[in-house]
Amino acid sequence: MDEIKPAPDSSEAKKQATGNAPLALIIVKEETPEDADARETKSKHKKTEDNLALPPKQMPLRSRIWLWIKRDTKSTDWLIVILTTVIAGTTFLQWREIRSGGQDTHDLAVAAKTQADKMKDMSDAADKIRQAAENMVVQDQRIADNAKASLQATIDISRSDGRAWLYTTGYTLSKEPVENEAVNVKAQVFNSGRTPAVNVTTDSATYVGIGEPPQFNWPKIKSPPSRNIISPNDIRQSIASGGIRLNGPVLALYNSGTVSIYVMFRLDYQDIFGRSHWLTVCTYHSHVMPVDTFNYCRTGNTVDGQKNPN
Repeated sequence: MDEIKPAPDSSEAKKQATGNAPLALIIVKEETPEDADARETKSKHKKTEDNLALPPKQMPLRSRIWLWIKRDTKSTDWLIVILTTVIAGTTFLQWREIRSGGQDTHDLAVAAKTQADKMKDMSDAADKIRQAAENMVVQDQRIADNAKASLQATIDISRSDGRAWLYTTGYTLSKEPVENEAVNVKAQVFNSGRTPAVNVTTDSATYVGIGEPPQFNWPKIKSPPSRNIISPNDIRQSIASGGIRLNGPVLALYNSGTVSIYVMFRLDYQDIFGRSHWLTVCTYHSHVMPVDTFNYCRTGNTVDGQKNPN
């Protein structure tokens, strides 16, 4: 009977075989970058082919799409897909450009509005400056006018205070009237001012009647005027008229007190400042009065500043 021996260990067998085998030299070529890229591309293709070999449900989404394109599409379909992709891309770019352009337009509109608001603010500010300047000019003109008026008022007060002031006084009837004999009235002209009165002209008129005489038109009075100078506090005597004669009936009315003798004076003169002045006086004498007594009329007594009798 044969004895069964155990099989030799495989590792031992390998060692024996290796020890008995001849020595082989292996040369490894260094891999270049181009070889690495080619190897990576080949690996990707291999992986894609491995994915395509899988059942559809186990494929990645990208591999399933590529499989559908490779298997179920024709050349015209490819063209349509490409054109559609180009159109979609172009549309997207146009939409983005339009949106960007719309935003730019909006920004430009906002900038234009901001600029317009700034210009309006500048215009309002300029208008306020102009108005302020005009108000300043008006105010300055008002101040100048007030100063001028104040100065003129001061000058007027000074001239009024220093001017000549004439008035009449001392009325005297030459005598009580006798039938058909002339009588006249004398009066004194007095300067109460501080400066002389120059170019003094006196006119006079007499009137006999009931009640006060009507208003005279002095330029028509024919009494010869006299021109002279009356100094301050100086008295000059003035003749009222060449005389007046009363006939019998008028004298009887006078003696009974029915009528009176009226005398009117007008004085024109200038002060040393060259300003003209005038004075009118109306007085009357009745038979019962002394010859040096006269009363003033209710009207006809005026000075410059009131209504000029001319």
